Amino acid sequence: MVGRREFDGPKVAWRSWGIWGVALWLVGVAAAPSLWSQPPRRRPQPLTKEQQETLQKLQGQLQQAGAEYRQRKWKKSAEILAQLQKDLEKAAKDASPLMLRALAPIHASIGRAHQLLKKKGIDDLPELKPLVPSREPPPPPAPDGPVLFSAHVAPILVTKCGRCHIDNARGMVSMVNYETLMKGPDAGAIIMPGNAEGSRLVEVIVEGDMPRGGLKVSPGELNILKRWIAQGAKFDGKDPKERLTDLAPSAKPAELAKVEPQRASGKETVRFSVDIAPIFAEKCYGCHGGGDRPEGRFNLTSFRRMLRGGESGPAILPGRPKESLLVKKLLGTGGGSRMPRNQPPLSDEIIAKIQTWIREGARLDDGDFDTDLRRLVAVAIAKRQTPEEVSRRRAELAEANWKLSLPDVPHEVYESDKFLALGTVDKSQLAEIISEAESYLRKISSALGVRGTNSPVKGRITLFVLNRRYDYSEFGQMVQKREVPSGERGTSSYDGVDAYVAVYVRSSGDGESHLGAILAEPLAELVVRAAGETPEWYRRGLARAVTAKILKSDARVKQWNEQAPRVASSLQDAKQVLQQTLSAEDNDIAAMVVGNVLLKDARRLKKLQRALREGTPFDQAFAGVYGASPEAWLNRLLGKPVKKPKRR
Repeated sequence: MVGRREFDGPKVAWRSWGIWGVALWLVGVAAAPSLWSQPPRRRPQPLTKEQQETLQKLQGQLQQAGAEYRQRKWKKSAEILAQLQKDLEKAAKDASPLMLRALAPIHASIGRAHQLLKKKGIDDLPELKPLVPSREPPPPPAPDGPVLFSAHVAPILVTKCGRCHIDNARGMVSMVNYETLMKGPDAGAIIMPGNAEGSRLVEVIVEGDMPRGGLKVSPGELNILKRWIAQGAKFDGKDPKERLTDLAPSAKPAELAKVEPQRASGKETVRFSVDIAPIFAEKCYGCHGGGDRPEGRFNLTSFRRMLRGGESGPAILPGRPKESLLVKKLLGTGGGSRMPRNQPPLSDEIIAKIQTWIREGARLDDGDFDTDLRRLVAVAIAKRQTPEEVSRRRAELAEANWKLSLPDVPHEVYESDKFLALGTVDKSQLAEIISEAESYLRKISSALGVRGTNSPVKGRITLFVLNRRYDYSEFGQMVQKREVPSGERGTSSYDGVDAYVAVYVRSSGDGESHLGAILAEPLAELVVRAAGETPEWYRRGLARAVTAKILKSDARVKQWNEQAPRVASSLQDAKQVLQQTLSAEDNDIAAMVVGNVLLKDARRLKKLQRALREGTPFDQAFAGVYGASPEAWLNRLLGKPVKKPKRR
């Protein structure tokens, strides 16, 4: 609950900062005028030039004392600290409320520095007096006497801090028992007996930095903690090494908030894919994206992982921007370094946009919850580009993919209005294959309800034509990161930015004049993909069904149709299709059988494809068109009774 590590990662742990780094951070925050701004009716006068110079002098003394401490010159550090105390007391005398607030973090840092120096054997430090004499009466005792650690304090710490600081030692702060709690991390104790306001434990709660993960310390609980510290932070048990969970056996660590990704309703004023994701991809992905361990374990590689949060639970709390750790870190009020680290702070306008997105539910408007964040951004950009701009980008990707997979293999290039072909065959053969592909594309588009001259895919589609089996396998391994099955001769990919088909063409001497289903099937699957995010059984099944419809005499199609009755009769449950539990080839045949059924009802299929193109999630679109979930619809098709939900 008290550590300064979350997004900062292990490089900015308490140990590496030390008390002087923490103190300087506190002073820097204190000196920031924006943090002292008040509502217009009660805005205080700014610090005078003389007061600012005094603050700078005190900060310089603190830096100098810290430098001597790091060089292990304990006595010299203590001498500088003693002078700093005198100057601080002088500056605090008759100071304005605003100046006192600016001096308070320096005063608290000196107190923690005292503790560190005492551990090094420096015992003659001057007494650190309160910044201003306390005019408030001592805190009232609990109704039944003093505040007790075991009865009143331990249950709060177990409940609100247990997951991070009892089960673990996040931020190098352990609360496993009273002894470790009072000892604190290497940077200094977090509890100063008799001084509640100067205790770091209280500070981080008041600042709102802790606890994290959607948990809160109530005003009543905070009052108990303050009173216990003010009364001396005493231990009333038998053994200070006894676990807090044993001292308070009825208390259980509260569950951190769990945030499930949600789809946008369309009413939001800020869109994640267009307005927010590009910011995260540019400013945050380097530390919280790639790599084996994103800093603070806050992973931005996908929307789902982002909402899962980091070490202390979710960093984004939908509907609650002020409580979201992400916003606090961007504002510099969440402890540790302000984010993005080692970069200029985000502008007020950008932070306000992020806050609005969270306030509106932190929802995803486009793409899939598991899509890579950078890919999500690229897709959003592609949707706003013209077909010509998309085609130019695809041409760049085509050359990059060729160099990645076949860097030493020369290739020919041929293009048309719809396709860009790169291949190891001559240009005349590339032209024939493009002509064949354009014919298939028209028929596939018609079968899937794409009207008129509208293209089902924005921009040119890339065709990779390879006449050696080895080259085709290398392309699959290097570009698609997969092992290519021995009998495969065609594949495709569509991710909103890139769109390509790769085929293996045998030598001209084997009598193969047309590619037929070898080209049509992956092309059809690409067109289905382009309509929207869909499950594999639907994508592959519909692609095969469309291919079988437009190429009835093709040898491969005949082979599929011969196997279809056997596979169809073996199906007993929808899950066999949806979860693809059969052999690889039978999975495709079973999906094709379902695809044939979908194709027969052209009106509904066109309606489904239109809903997908408009961005409706597949399950929702399917249920809206067919009146049931894919599983329920398919079980009815198989003649299996569907269980109705019980009424409550």
